Amino acid sequence: MPSRRRLLTLSGLFLLVTTLAFSLPTSVLAECSEADHVAVFLIRGIDAGSSQALERVSVAPVGDVTYPSDADIYTAIMSIFQEAVNPAISAGPVLGNLCLWQGVSGSDHQTIVDLRDGQVLFAGTVIWMGSGAVFRPEDSSHSWSMAGGEAAPGPAQTGLFANGYWDGMTPTAAEVFAQGLELIRGTDVMHSFGGCGEYTATGVIYTPTVGALDPGAAQLVIVVEGQVGAPWNDQSLAVESFSWGGLKAVFR
Repeated sequence: MPSRRRLLTLSGLFLLVTTLAFSLPTSVLAECSEADHVAVFLIRGIDAGSSQALERVSVAPVGDVTYPSDADIYTAIMSIFQEAVNPAISAGPVLGNLCLWQGVSGSDHQTIVDLRDGQVLFAGTVIWMGSGAVFRPEDSSHSWSMAGGEAAPGPAQTGLFANGYWDGMTPTAAEVFAQGLELIRGTDVMHSFGGCGEYTATGVIYTPTVGALDPGAAQLVIVVEGQVGAPWNDQSLAVESFSWGGLKAVFR
């Protein structure tokens, strides 16, 4: 019959093996990101008589905070638009960490840039009596769904960039933004942001067709900044490897 000491030793070994069995991968996703992340939501159906619908969501971490120059940001924007952009695009209004860059001379292309790392979060062409297109985000970066139940906590701070082409429209820009916030707060992405602390939300109405404004083609862009959980944080935590030889040595 095994001794009491040996039974205790075997019991401890079993507990350790069980613990290791659940930590065999070399990394696991952190519950909430340490660094700030930025999510870009594109919402269509913002004109009167339509229902807002979420089209795509892109989530990425804030990069190295270097506050690049306007010249560097301009170069980054050009690399995205390529030949489609008016070369007279320049920096415009600033809300928090975000700057809205716009073109001139009948081609008011809209671009939102994070001033901290120079990342181009949103880029869309605006065509006079034509049809513009969204260049960034190109697609959703992660899968997402409507979470159901109660909405995620609201933002600690909000901001709305003006778009003169939408002036006088119904619903107003503020109403469109409020409806959009209500929509995205029902997603699992926003439940993750809300569960990781305070976040901010900044919006702008993107109007790809102007001259004769096409409200049916317009979209609402909402940029959310804060900490987020898995799988949107893409942050791994190292898990110390444990060899079977080392395990045996513990009980020698």
